[in-house]
Amino acid sequence: MTGGNRLLLFVWLVLGGLLAGLSLAHSTHATSPDSLHYLRLATDLRTYDGTFPPGYPLLIMLVSYLTHWPVLWASKLVNWLALGVSGVSWAGRIGPKRAAGLLALWLLPGSLRVAAYTWSETVFVVLLLEVVWQAHTVWYTGWAANRPWQLARLVGVLVALVMVRYVGLFAFIGLAGLIAMHRPVGRWAGNARAMAWALCGALVGTVLLLAYNYSLTGYWAGGPRIAPTEPARQWLRMAALGFANEVLLYNYRPGGNWLWFSIALLGQGCLGVILYRYLSKRFWWPRPTSLATWMAATGVCYWLTLIALRTLSPFDPLTERLMMPGSHCVLVAVVLIFGQSQHSIISKSPARAEIRTNPS
Repeated sequence: MTGGNRLLLFVWLVLGGLLAGLSLAHSTHATSPDSLHYLRLATDLRTYDGTFPPGYPLLIMLVSYLTHWPVLWASKLVNWLALGVSGVSWAGRIGPKRAAGLLALWLLPGSLRVAAYTWSETVFVVLLLEVVWQAHTVWYTGWAANRPWQLARLVGVLVALVMVRYVGLFAFIGLAGLIAMHRPVGRWAGNARAMAWALCGALVGTVLLLAYNYSLTGYWAGGPRIAPTEPARQWLRMAALGFANEVLLYNYRPGGNWLWFSIALLGQGCLGVILYRYLSKRFWWPRPTSLATWMAATGVCYWLTLIALRTLSPFDPLTERLMMPGSHCVLVAVVLIFGQSQHSIISKSPARAEIRTNPS
């Protein structure tokens, strides 16, 4: 086992220990009302009503069946295994050391809390990163002997994304916009058609899920979703606080301790100055075709979609749980930029990828 693989394994094991410890220490074992819905559905699929998509409960049910664990602890194992699968997948693309860096992003307080809870966001983020990789591969690699398999993988992860969270439909909108607004040239000219076929295939699977929901409840997503929201001033304050928390990596809520918030703000400012001082010379803006650009654009598109939906429906506030998928994509882009990991997409060998992404 190489040093990079050992580092990746170490980060994953640390995450497992933290997730287990947080779940055991929490008074409700890191569950919320939404968690209870997932667990109830994982126990009895007949309770499915379309309010939440079935993907996450199905994973919990499968792991519970294979391990004979209660669904509560099976849900924690699902989240941890999802992180492990993600780490291994990215190690084969950008090298184990860079993959360990991506996996270490889950050690951030907000991300760690999301991963510890019985929420679908952990699996959703893992799938979202996979969608970006597969779509980027289809768009830029040109024709290859394994092109049908590439398209099948993209279709599969797109459908899985929606089966975990309905907001995953934003990826369809983003890819459709990409096809409509920009067409590759030269040897990549056929990639827009390939992407369009993959998108159509994924839409078929998604429409089948939504049609099944409609047959059960008379609604595409399990019930009415459009309703009046807060007054504009209150909504803007909530949105500003949500984005501020993501920038500061600090989960401040109204009525919280301003002293700790001030200390966190000071610490983030000092860290920002240090990073700018020592890393600014290494920073370079990626090309629009780079994987880092696609990751950052995905995060921004997710935020815009979330804001649009929140103006139409008064669901949960914009806490770290809802905001984290967008933030995680942006942070992954930052890691790829500083590590020059996107250059490794031309390498099929993990060993060569490690050399290319770490020339020293």
